Parts: sequence; C-alpha cells; structure tokens
Amino acid sequence: ITEIIESTMNVLYNSQFEPKWLKCSHPTPIWKRPEDWQNPQNHTRDMLDQIYGRNRTTLLAEALTLLCTRRSTSTILPVAKDFIGVSTSPRKEKKSNQSYACIHFLMGNCMYGNQCLNLHSKVAPRPPCRFFLAGTCSKGSRCIYAHTYPEEEGDDVNIESTDPLEPLVPLVAADMIPDSVEQWFQHKGNQMMLLGEGDFQFNQVLGKLGCGPIIATTLESTQHESIANGLFGIDATQLHLEHRVKWFVYHSSKQLCCFHWNFPYSGDEEDQWKNEMLLLNTFKSLVFLFSKKARSTVWFTVVLQGDQFSRWNVMRSACRTGWRFVGCQKFDYHVFLDYVPKRSNGSKFPVSNARFYVFCHNTEIPC
Repeated sequence: ITEIIESTMNVLYNSQFEPKWLKCSHPTPIWKRPEDWQNPQNHTRDMLDQIYGRNRTTLLAEALTLLCTRRSTSTILPVAKDFIGVSTSPRKEKKSNQSYACIHFLMGNCMYGNQCLNLHSKVAPRPPCRFFLAGTCSKGSRCIYAHTYPEEEGDDVNIESTDPLEPLVPLVAADMIPDSVEQWFQHKGNQMMLLGEGDFQFNQVLGKLGCGPIIATTLESTQHESIANGLFGIDATQLHLEHRVKWFVYHSSKQLCCFHWNFPYSGDEEDQWKNEMLLLNTFKSLVFLFSKKARSTVWFTVVLQGDQFSRWNVMRSACRTGWRFVGCQKFDYHVFLDYVPKRSNGSKFPVSNARFYVFCHNTEIPC
C-alpha cells in the first residue's frame, strides 16, 4: 500500500503538470517531510493562502486537523460548513408530498418503502403529466401520469380504478413480448421447470398440448403416483441447495434454462412483505443455481394478477438480483383447457387481470 501511495503521489506531483499557483509551495511534498508534521509553525501554507485566502485556509486546516485527530465527520461539520460558506443552522427536513401517489410504487420499483415522501396507494391522485400540460405528451391514455389540468384534479377518472384488481402499470405495446403465452410455452416448454405446482394440474395441461416441461415441482411432500416428472418437497427459494434440481441443470442431457410459476403465494395474499420476499429469494436462488454454469441464459416467467406486480415490488427485486425485465403479456387461463387455478390445498381462487411477466438473466463465466 505504501508503494502504491508513493508512486501515485509522485505521478501527481510531476512538475510538468503543476499549475502556476503550485510552484510557490515547498519543492518537497509535505508527505515526504515528516519533520514538519510536528511543528505547524513551519507550514507557510502559501499555496492554500493564494487559493482560498488566509481566513478560509485557517478554517480548512482546522477541519482537516479535527478529521485526523477525532476520526469523526460530525465534529468537523460546523467548521467545514463555515469554510464553504454554508449556514450551520439545523437542516430543515424535506416536506413530504402526501397529495400524490408515488409513481415508482405504481411501477413496482420504489426504493424508499416507508420513507417515501409520496403516497403508496393506488387510489391517491397521480402526479400531473407536465408534458400533457404543455400539450406534448405522446403516450396518451397509456401515460401513467394524470392527464388533467390543476382545476380538474378532483375529477380525474384515472385516480381510482373501476376494478379493484386492475394492474397499476399500463400494458403498453413496448413492454409486450411478441409471442402469445401459448406460443411461449410451445417454444420453451421442453426446456422448462414448473415451480409451485400444487396438484400438477398445469403440468398435465401442458403435456396434453405437446409442450410438457422437463420437470414440475411442488412444495408439498405428498406424492402423486401418476406424476412421472414430478419432484416433491421443492422450495422455490432454495433451488440452489436442492441436489435433485442441480442434477437437471448440470448433468441432464436436456437443457434446463426456463422456470415458470403460476400465481406464487406465500400463504397470505395481503401480506406484501412475505410475498415480496418469496419472489426476491426465488430470483436469488436461480442466480446461485446457475452461478457455476458458463455463459448461460436463464429465463424466469411468473403469472401475477391485479396489482401484485406493483404491490409486491417485483421489478425492484429483479433489479436487485441482476435480472432484466423482458416484457409481459395478458394471461388468459381459459386458453389452457381443463386448467383451473387452485391453491396447494385444492381450493379455487378468483383470477382477474392476470399477466405473464418475463425476466432474463445472463451469466458470463469463462469455461
């Protein structure tokens, strides 16, 4: 470390790069003159005086001395503020704007959580679109901001959804995958593992359509004898620790690179934290699972309904774990004949405004 600092300082102190004001300083750098460190009276500080002026140089020297001796930024803050001309009065807290909904929350990627200055609510008014007010918004009805004038904000039809389960993020053409959901399974089905299958109903439907997955998994430990490609007791958040799953990734002749989950559920649909952690840990587990596989592209698709994508912060979880959002598509489960969405206990549940979301992750490990 000492050698690196020495060589770096020598390069920085090269005379040919010295500005004119630096030539008035001592020819030997201060870090090479330890004898002067003990006697501050020998420091003429001509260079700093010319740059900052004598009064401000004194403040700077005091701030640096406090930082070196006390190792605390809080002790030097008043001096440093005086040096740069900032008032040392207590900082005023930024007021929250609780009149509008947080756009990042609606998009599913707010990073502030409970500390956000805007409302995390789907029924709160959305911020007005400044491009609309200027007459230049090109998104029209697809814009996530409110297209209202200030005097009309109370009458904005977009403030509250007519359907309580309507997704908060508009389904725009730019975000839609080119293939339909059925075509996706036709292309990727023979490279896929199904997660959280429960009674393996969707697995059987895909098999009848000729695009059955390599393997289907469930967290339940009860085995169904009729399921030839079923794995039981598989936790989607611990895939990287499951040797049975690793075998399909690293040793099977079939290329396993796609993972799909219909309507993930932590046990309580309204518990935002549990469901967010469920998907976040699944994203992480898949990354760890393929961490030793060279140059692989992994696909993860998930079906969510209503505002779950936003409410569960799915986009934020994907970005935190290195996944790229590819696109989405409407998911109509009626297209898959004989498929009825059910919980693991066999109970049916209503489905409204379901969407099929696609994520991709690339690993670049040299062979």
